[in-house]
Amino acid sequence: MHILSLLIVFLLSCLPTSSSQAQSAPMNLESFVTVYVKQTYSTNSPVCTDIGCEDSEILLGESLSQGSGASIAQKFWKERSAIITAGHLCEEFNKEIPDEMTYLFSDTKVISVMYIMDYEGRYYKASMGMIDKANDICIIYVDKRIPSLRLGLAPKHGDVIYNEAAPLDLSFARAIPVFDGYYSGTVEDTSTGFKKALYTIPGHSGSSGSPVVNDSGNLIGTITSVIVDFPHITTGPDYESVKLAVKWGHQNL
Repeated sequence: MHILSLLIVFLLSCLPTSSSQAQSAPMNLESFVTVYVKQTYSTNSPVCTDIGCEDSEILLGESLSQGSGASIAQKFWKERSAIITAGHLCEEFNKEIPDEMTYLFSDTKVISVMYIMDYEGRYYKASMGMIDKANDICIIYVDKRIPSLRLGLAPKHGDVIYNEAAPLDLSFARAIPVFDGYYSGTVEDTSTGFKKALYTIPGHSGSSGSPVVNDSGNLIGTITSVIVDFPHITTGPDYESVKLAVKWGHQNL
């Protein structure tokens, strides 16, 4: 009888925790988007036939940049949302034609297109809002209502934080990597003199612009760069810079 009771206790102690006790990241997953900037380079070259010559467009090449972002505002009476992402990603949209192309083809032209993929895997064209180069923040707009994140209170050193990102374009319909870590204060960017938030969250190419939220699921920052020699630490614009960008996004929606 004694052995049986011990066995029952042991088996009960190994049962999985009930769903009411399990913890999950407080992410508004549907607010996340993957951001793409595609540039197509082409030139005109004469093509001759028996009846004459005429210019024909020739494709020289394409480039595709990818990052992350999140909705920060939406219009409920209109299909439109504001997205926060990384400034350096938006700069790709305005990137000049490479010198080697203009050297070989003086009439080279470029067509830049920015678009996003939402949480459901649907694609929408995006338009430029503003770029804050110093703080590496960009606001873009899409003609689609996307659930938005609320702005949280300023984080404190040691606060638990969460991040949803698409490093290396690892983004799929209803399947986006979620990370957790700690807010670790601010440091000064020696190249600009501006403050940068420090996070113990891993990052890689494609994480740029991804949202950082607190334990209430409210936005407190974005990731824009990674420590190359230690990719488990990332940085981004400080809270006040993000706060101003969110305000701008709301006012110009």
